[in-house]
Amino acid sequence: MGYTPNPFNYTGTLPNQVQNDLSLANDNFNTLAQAFVNNDPTTGQVKVADKVDGYDASQTPKANTIPVANSSGKLDVGWLPTVGNFNVVEFTSSGTWVVPSEVKKIMVFAIAGGGGGGGGGGTAGSGGAGGTTSIVGSVSGTLISLLGGGGGAPASTLGTGAGVSYSGVAGGILRYYDGTNNYYASGFGAGSPFGGGGKSVASSNNGVSGSGYGSGGSGGCSGSSVGGGGGSGQCVLGGIYSVSPGETLTITIGAGGSGGPGGTGGYAGGNGAPGFVRIIYFA
Repeated sequence: MGYTPNPFNYTGTLPNQVQNDLSLANDNFNTLAQAFVNNDPTTGQVKVADKVDGYDASQTPKANTIPVANSSGKLDVGWLPTVGNFNVVEFTSSGTWVVPSEVKKIMVFAIAGGGGGGGGGGTAGSGGAGGTTSIVGSVSGTLISLLGGGGGAPASTLGTGAGVSYSGVAGGILRYYDGTNNYYASGFGAGSPFGGGGKSVASSNNGVSGSGYGSGGSGGCSGSSVGGGGGSGQCVLGGIYSVSPGETLTITIGAGGSGGPGGTGGYAGGNGAPGFVRIIYFA
């Protein structure tokens, strides 16, 4: 039977009135007892006592449930809303990429090609400039256009004291003195956010190519006739750009500039490193 509020209405005139009232009291007590664990009020534990407006509470994330902190006083990470999957696409050579559906913003890390180092020796050549890195959308137009680093200057025979006054685009010619003679080392290649440029070389050596995306190569060295280092390409780090879902982006990766040729009896400069593009998006 169901619970009956205020069940007793003793008038003293009905047959078996006391027995009827006791039976009704027992029925009500049994109904109330069912609200407790094991139907036992002495447990002091009420069934479904965690419900609020009919909803259960839990530490485990699930639908239509009230969240409860764990033993550290924190909610399980599963209770937090997701904002999409973190995705990355990278390009070390030119290509195309179709913007996924619902993606309207992208984050870009990119750099143009680094310049090549200048050649060493008489009649040496300049290092080549790095190529342009760009991203052009079929709908959104040009998002970025980054210029490559300049090539290092060609060698020139240095006189005493010329030292650091002669330099390429990125790295100065180095002079050191052993107490008797002046010695010269080539200009170093400019480093980039993605790695170092070519290291300076001395004596009779070719320049060293850039090691990080967009870095410059160092100059070649032929005794006292040394080349300047190549420059780093322009870059963008974490730029945010608007795109249209489904459009095609054309990515052009700038090539690294070639090292300048060495002159007579000379040595060539190091090559600049090519550019790079990384696109980050949520989908």
